[in-house]
Amino acid sequence: MGSNKYTLALVTLAVVWLQATSTDLLAQQDGFTPQQLEHFENKVRPILVERCYECHADGESEGGLSLQSRNAMIVGGDAGAAIVPGDPENSLLIQAIHYGDVYEMPPDSKMPDEEIKILEDWIRDTAPWPKHSDVEIETAKSFDIEARAKDHWCWQPVTPPQLPDGVAGSAAIDFLIESKLKEKGLNPNGPAKRSSLLRRVCFDLTGLPPTQELTQQFVIEQSVSLEQIIDPLLESPHFGERWARHWMDLSRYAETHGHEFDYPIADAWKYRDYLIRAFNADVPYDQFVTEHLAGDLLESPRRNPDSDFDESVLATGFWFLGEATHGPVDSKADESARVDNQIDVMCRSFVGLTVACARCHDHKFDAISTQDYYALSGFLQSSRKYRAVVDKDRVFENAARKVAPIRHRFATLTEAFRDSLANTDVDVAANRLQVVLSGDDDAKKEKLSQAIASAPVLNRHPEYVEVDLDAIDPEVISNTEVPLDPRYWKTEGQAFANAGPSMIVGESLQWPHPNTISSAGNGMKFAGMAHSSTFEIKHKFIHVRIKAKKARVELVVDGCRMLEHNAILFNGLIHKDVNHDEYQWLTIGKELYLHLGSRAWLEFTDPGDGYFAVDRVVISPDGRPPQEDPAEAAVTWKDRTDGDPLSRAKETFALVKDAMHGPHAEEVMSWVLESGLDEVLVGGPVGTGIRDCRQSIVDINNKLPRPSKALAITDGFPENEHVFVRGNHKMLGKVAPRQFLTAIVDEDSGFDRESGSGRLRLANQIVDPSNPLTSRVIVNRVWHHLFGRGIVRSVDNFGVLGDEPSHPELLDHLADGFVENGWSIKRLVKKILLTDAYQRSSTPSESGQELDPDNVYLSRTNVRRLQGEAIRDSMLAASGRLDKKMYGPSVRIHVTSFMQGRGRPGKSGPIDGEGRRSIYIETRRNFLSPMMLAFDTPIPFNAIGLRTVSNVPAQALILMNDPFVLQQAEKFAGKALQSADDVDGRIEFVYLSAMARKPIESELEKAKTFITTHANRLDADVDSPEVWKDFCHVVFNTKEFIYLN
Repeated sequence: MGSNKYTLALVTLAVVWLQATSTDLLAQQDGFTPQQLEHFENKVRPILVERCYECHADGESEGGLSLQSRNAMIVGGDAGAAIVPGDPENSLLIQAIHYGDVYEMPPDSKMPDEEIKILEDWIRDTAPWPKHSDVEIETAKSFDIEARAKDHWCWQPVTPPQLPDGVAGSAAIDFLIESKLKEKGLNPNGPAKRSSLLRRVCFDLTGLPPTQELTQQFVIEQSVSLEQIIDPLLESPHFGERWARHWMDLSRYAETHGHEFDYPIADAWKYRDYLIRAFNADVPYDQFVTEHLAGDLLESPRRNPDSDFDESVLATGFWFLGEATHGPVDSKADESARVDNQIDVMCRSFVGLTVACARCHDHKFDAISTQDYYALSGFLQSSRKYRAVVDKDRVFENAARKVAPIRHRFATLTEAFRDSLANTDVDVAANRLQVVLSGDDDAKKEKLSQAIASAPVLNRHPEYVEVDLDAIDPEVISNTEVPLDPRYWKTEGQAFANAGPSMIVGESLQWPHPNTISSAGNGMKFAGMAHSSTFEIKHKFIHVRIKAKKARVELVVDGCRMLEHNAILFNGLIHKDVNHDEYQWLTIGKELYLHLGSRAWLEFTDPGDGYFAVDRVVISPDGRPPQEDPAEAAVTWKDRTDGDPLSRAKETFALVKDAMHGPHAEEVMSWVLESGLDEVLVGGPVGTGIRDCRQSIVDINNKLPRPSKALAITDGFPENEHVFVRGNHKMLGKVAPRQFLTAIVDEDSGFDRESGSGRLRLANQIVDPSNPLTSRVIVNRVWHHLFGRGIVRSVDNFGVLGDEPSHPELLDHLADGFVENGWSIKRLVKKILLTDAYQRSSTPSESGQELDPDNVYLSRTNVRRLQGEAIRDSMLAASGRLDKKMYGPSVRIHVTSFMQGRGRPGKSGPIDGEGRRSIYIETRRNFLSPMMLAFDTPIPFNAIGLRTVSNVPAQALILMNDPFVLQQAEKFAGKALQSADDVDGRIEFVYLSAMARKPIESELEKAKTFITTHANRLDADVDSPEVWKDFCHVVFNTKEFIYLN
């Protein structure tokens, strides 16, 4: 027993000695002391295991960060190194456990203070860690875009297949489809019934049912061919209405911003009208894309053939049709979400890729890097929202042209006037004055007497500091004078076209000093905008010295443009209606302190019936504007009562003469003209000539209308965006120079040499025929709209997670031919409509159901339900209520008592929408039409090329009970009663109107039975409007009415 105790004691001593020795040996190998390693094992590692390892152990660690070894922590994850040994303050791990601005870890609750201190002390002690448990960490492998692009079909060049000689046009399409059918062991259906085919063509091309005239010609008489039906429908103005609606799904078209108050998007309908006109005009698709991306930058924009206004710029409104939030707490986060939507819409619509999936990390599946995503973001950082003037008949452009030679003459006279004043003989001028004062013109004598009773006092103007706005150091510079020159400012609009330094304000002529930005150079009826370069907000106040009428002054922070609706959290940053008859200081402040560190630009807007003139902008920590020290004013006016009038006049004349050699010549010249002293000082017609020029410009302005505006984009100053690490705007990575997708273009695409955004260069790269995506995506969309399924079913996603093309050779044949045929949508549509594949019947065969139940290979035509808009428009057409008026402001949506919430329209529209087509009914994000929602019209939040096709009870309930449906059934019944005197004739009329065919015998008998039975039930005769209303209501509920067979 004692021996065993002795042995146990020896073993225990040995183990203790071995542990101590082991720790000492490991410490010697690691470079850390045994005490450091013991502290780590006893204090630090348990915290890491308990608090961190659940998410940051080896394997799929969150954010790519493992905390299971020292090396792993030093290498870090997606956000960079987790620890900096010896420097806890700059260690991301410590910032995160302190719940800093960027990360809050652990996410569930903050660590106790004592644990935080243990980790801080450990890192300060250089983060000791046993070497035997540390591991070497390989740095992340580079993202191989080239390899990914080679492995997926969509990145490969468009390669049209070789076809047999003589096989072209529609026959080529049929050849490729039938080859695939043979390969799959399928037989094609025969042609559809003429009535089914007519409805199919009419709805696909115009979204409206065939007229009875067309039905008579094509179905009953069979006197015209299908091609003779197609050509007029392609030229119908309703073609543009139908195909514009398809595109509106992609551009997430709406006329309000959604969110809490559903604020309006001004003039959004002008973009809708642009689409209708563009599709009707068959604008080449490459031009259509270019106009959307950079229509404001085209040297020769497309003009409207009727009213001669710029069509191209209207397309750019699509950038700003998205949802928007007022009063964001984090304006940069709000901007990044807005830009994300813009990038997503652009890329899904034009190139069929989910580029937005690369916002937080390189795309998991496609050849798209995070660098690509933020490179595209730079194009939007370099661009700005703008209300462009829709200049019908070039009224403003022509007026500006008329003003230009007058201004040239005016400039010549101004120089002559300056020279004459500079060479004034004071004594001769005094003698002229004496003559006038001795004359009989009392009004002139009074005016000149008042003029010589004051004299100009000339002083220095404040120096303008040349300053880089982003280099402002708030600790050093207390006030920063922002230079008002073209390096820092851009101007838009005819207000600045050919404008010189003078201003026409009302009936008066003024020469501001040379450092002024003014929109009144051409008069007060020209609209315009001036905007600064982007700068970081480093002070709490911005003071603007401005003279204005009806002008708007706004500091745009992180691109947030909702201040005009609600300035909460941005109070004091927008002044909507500035009216200063004289130069006064206007302060941008109040809640500007909330945005210190944000990036912003200044914007001055002249709406077209006013003006602005800004001569000083000062960024300051002081809420008080700079004091107007008389010693710093350019010119002041001093009343003079000493001495006799002639002596005072000579002194004034001498001051005027001296002023012509200094920086205040223009202001003194203005005073001379307004006072009438030019006649005695110059003694010639120069002053009269200048006044005539002024009056001519005023007369031109007086004939101008109030300008019409439209939503658009314009260039700002070139900017590149940083990569946001893990998509977090507070964690900035390297700068991503602007460029298109790396898998398609070279990395050096020349965007760094652009003076603006570079959007036009981007557009040219997207529509370049060498880009395999753009042509494939659009021909696939057209195919989808005509067949109900795209060759690539996932029409908005050609990436790895999208569908493979069912007919890859056909897709490339169509894409290649589309480009070769001038990117014409109408030619492509016609070629497809004339195929056997399009004209097939929809009846499934036994073999087809077995071998191809989803009809992927097109042995038959797919049965398609009409979209909600077409169902509604069909009812209007059948009832005779359809108003075919095109274009113009939208009709208010009918708001039911069940449609409640903030932003609810104060006034509801009529139930039938004034009879207008559905495309002209207002789209309010928070108050969408219940009928359209039931029939799967997409909620406008993103690009949706593939609508859901549901079959839900709400649709039946709408068709049974909706007041609009009942109203149109009643009107349809009225037309039926007037169409014939007998029941058979009326039933035939209803069938021809609703289904483009006559009823067969059994249908006619069933209809007559219904009418007779129902009349008896209502105790009415067969001519009762109520009976026929219910019959027409039944027809609206038939499958044939709402489906295409």
